[in-house]
Amino acid sequence: MTTQATTTNTYRMGYSDAIIKFMDARGADTEAFPLLPLLQPTYKLLDLGCGPGSITVGFLPRVAAVTAVDVSGVSIDMTRRRINELEKAGTLSSADAAKIKYLQADILSGLPFESGSFDVVYASQVFVHLTGPGQAAEAMAEVRRILKPGGILATRDAAEALYYPRHLTLWDIWGSKMNRALLGHDAQYVADGRPGGPDMMPKLYREAGFDMNKTKVVSGLPWVFSGREGREWCVNNWTAKMDDASLLDKWTAAGVTREDKQVAKDALAGWLDNDDGYMMVTHCDIIGWK
Repeated sequence: MTTQATTTNTYRMGYSDAIIKFMDARGADTEAFPLLPLLQPTYKLLDLGCGPGSITVGFLPRVAAVTAVDVSGVSIDMTRRRINELEKAGTLSSADAAKIKYLQADILSGLPFESGSFDVVYASQVFVHLTGPGQAAEAMAEVRRILKPGGILATRDAAEALYYPRHLTLWDIWGSKMNRALLGHDAQYVADGRPGGPDMMPKLYREAGFDMNKTKVVSGLPWVFSGREGREWCVNNWTAKMDDASLLDKWTAAGVTREDKQVAKDALAGWLDNDDGYMMVTHCDIIGWK
């Protein structure tokens, strides 16, 4: 994330074909299903960090109005294009398509809404990227501000990546220094818990003033990458990041050496060729009430 709302491409994972294909496969039914039974036809919903809109579109038939917000103009353009194409194809009704508004904005700069504007805020994979000092708490306070009294915040953030077979120890190789460099976590990662991670999210809700008698961690679906195609997606994506010249400073700052990268590449190659290999990403899904 960035504090400059005018930045057009700040998504840390980039916009490669592999990333876009992965994000396109996500939908409200899988990513936001704990929230869906709580939605009402009269609700105004803000989708914070809407990405390419594959989840956003699933909210439209269920509520009165949706505001799609992202710090990236690229994401906003993709969401708008998705809605237009679905309407033209007849997959999305014109009435539902008319419910959406688009806004490129950075929550860390404040959102241009009056306090108490929304019944629901949904944020998928947003807080996990707010890694600077105080950023996650600042964003949580702003979300609470724009919620109506009794309003709902639903967040979903990646928690742990589990690699199997376990003896390949891919988490030890990829997930320590390399994952920290990619997501921008600092030395407090171990001491104080990862910002936006499973250690910190309930605390963020509590310290922001959400009703902790109602606010709960809920059961969400993991992401699973299995079979040759699933493993190839992971390996190709991660190898590209290790070879990305624009990330060199981040690797260096995190202490990732050329030798570290080669060890990781060798381990990934072995995992790719293991017919029993798969990866599962668990999530911290929380629903809170103001």
